[in-house]
Amino acid sequence: MAADVREANCIVTGETSRGSEPYPSSMPSHLIVQNQLRDIIIAQNEVVTRLSQNVSQQESFVKENLISREQHQSKMQELQVSMLEDYVPREDYEKVLNDYETEKLEHAQTKGKLMEVTDKLEFALGQIEVLTKQLEREKTAFENAFGSLKTKAIKETSKNQQLENRCHDIARQCSEKEMVMYMVCIVRYRPTVQ
Repeated sequence: MAADVREANCIVTGETSRGSEPYPSSMPSHLIVQNQLRDIIIAQNEVVTRLSQNVSQQESFVKENLISREQHQSKMQELQVSMLEDYVPREDYEKVLNDYETEKLEHAQTKGKLMEVTDKLEFALGQIEVLTKQLEREKTAFENAFGSLKTKAIKETSKNQQLENRCHDIARQCSEKEMVMYMVCIVRYRPTVQ
């Protein structure tokens, strides 16, 4: 556009588009006017050519980037169908969002309870471990004491058996001696028959 203004200025001042040579002053005025008209027509043709090129470029841009009315309506129908099928009404969205927030809160509460129960469980497991070790120690002590008492009882039983055997031997010996003494007494004190 700036080039068009420059060429119009050249025509008014008498310069040609071919350079800055002014029309010779000896030239008849009708030739000067004819040359100026010719220059104006050339300038207008160049402007028209440029405008035509601009229009062609704009048309190709429009064809490449813009869509037809039918395509636009088709795309709008597809969008409406998509909205009906793929999008959720605001009320449903808000309800789901509220449900989600409630669920998140309940999850946090459950997580807190779980942590509390986990702490109690860990404490109880620690207590069980302590009690298990204590029970093992007491069991070992009991087994040692029981083994010692068992050994002592076996020794005492053996000793008692020996004492009973000895007692039976002594009782038998006593019985035998009593029998002998009884026999001796009978023989000694038996009246003699005459």
